Amino acid sequence: EEFLWALGDETTIPFIRKAFEKREPVSDPIHRKILNRYREYMAVGGMPQVVSQYVRTKDFNTIDREKKLIWTLYNNDVEKIPQPNDTKVSAILKTVPFLLGKKNKRFSPNAVKKDSRMDDFDNPLEWLDQSHIINICKNVTDPSPIMELDVDAHSIKCYILDTGLLVFKATDGNKTDLNELYKSFIFGKLSVNEGMFFENMVAQELTASGHELRMHLFTIPESTKNYEIDFLLKKGKKIIPVEVKSGKSSTHASLDHFMSKYKGRYDECFVIHTKDLRKEGKVTYIPIYMTMFL
Repeated sequence: EEFLWALGDETTIPFIRKAFEKREPVSDPIHRKILNRYREYMAVGGMPQVVSQYVRTKDFNTIDREKKLIWTLYNNDVEKIPQPNDTKVSAILKTVPFLLGKKNKRFSPNAVKKDSRMDDFDNPLEWLDQSHIINICKNVTDPSPIMELDVDAHSIKCYILDTGLLVFKATDGNKTDLNELYKSFIFGKLSVNEGMFFENMVAQELTASGHELRMHLFTIPESTKNYEIDFLLKKGKKIIPVEVKSGKSSTHASLDHFMSKYKGRYDECFVIHTKDLRKEGKVTYIPIYMTMFL
């Protein structure tokens, strides 16, 4: 919403809020326009100085230099931490974008340092979380409105606080003109793993809305496969499971099994995707730009 304000747009948010509240689609032409603007926000990010530069120049090379300065400041802050935790914090920060690019986005100690354990990173992770440089999503073993009693802090996912910074890290080192690269990303014509950016964006939006980031890993008796709900929200005496789909959204095995296993614990489930809003039974499919209303 603030990004749109910076661009002089004060009408889009009230319009899509009304559509969300009524659970109505916005129509394909309008949806495509809003989605492209939202992807533009994902690419730029929400850092005030970066947005200010973008509004002034519309040049992605310029805003990337601003992002680099911000990232350098974060790393300078990390270096002020007493040894040996500063090296661990720095290593985690470098590893998070790599882990988000994997199919299993969960934090892995071995990805940071070989033969290490989760306990080795408790303090560095807590520092990064409290500094709001990363957003940590913790697994809940029993999804309920009092889920904080069942948090498994050793099973987590880490997200970069600002998706614009994540895009910067993904393009860092690219020596070409970044304007064409970023424009390809905005219009969905770049061959990249979009899932990492969309999930990071949802984590960022939910955090900004005041939600504690929680997920749920589970199995079902008839299968040895592990299933995962990306985010769990609390609403009164109920919970709200949320799945994020950057590609095809009509199939969602994890959500289907969750709905079957935990009947009565939810009133509505959400699939966040890149298409317009639609509702099928207790599942509401919403475009990613409506995440802010959850």
